[in-house]
Amino acid sequence: MRARLLSGAERETRWQAAVAWYPLWTGYDAITQRELRLFELEPVTSRS
Repeated sequence: MRARLLSGAERETRWQAAVAWYPLWTGYDAITQRELRLFELEPVTSRS
């Protein structure tokens, strides 16, 4: 697996999905100045 940092519109879309899944994150950006980083795990094909 490889982790890819999300940014821009893709991050915003995934952030909304994360908040829908875990509503306690809803006000996170109001209490901190840092942005919670979101990553997508991608499979890595093996080289034979």
